[in-house]
Amino acid sequence: MLVNQLTDKGQVFIQEVIRSGLEIFQVSENNGVLSFIFRVVAKPGSKKETLFLDSEGRLVIALSAKPVGGEANKALLKILGKSLGISTSKIILEKGIKSKIKQFRVSFAFTDHKGQDYYLKKWNESFK
Repeated sequence: MLVNQLTDKGQVFIQEVIRSGLEIFQVSENNGVLSFIFRVVAKPGSKKETLFLDSEGRLVIALSAKPVGGEANKALLKILGKSLGISTSKIILEKGIKSKIKQFRVSFAFTDHKGQDYYLKKWNESFK
């Protein structure tokens, strides 16, 4: 989907995401819910939990959880949910369940309670 096929709120949000340097794809918007896919490089077993963008436009997440029994994937969902201000039910691990390089689909519902400004603030706080 091209950015100009999104609602005004969707366009503004996606343009900010692109401006941050994150590579996104498969952008869609249906009934006020904006979704897209992005890549994450997981670094499980790290001493300190951090998030940053690498030079390839991927989100790198260092997390303390070990990659045993799906614990690191569960921790990634929690970190992403908290950072993006969305429920973990709005985050889907699409590829890479046993790989360090993963693809997540995230969905943002623009409502009166959590609108475009809320999500942009969370995005900018997390990915400066």
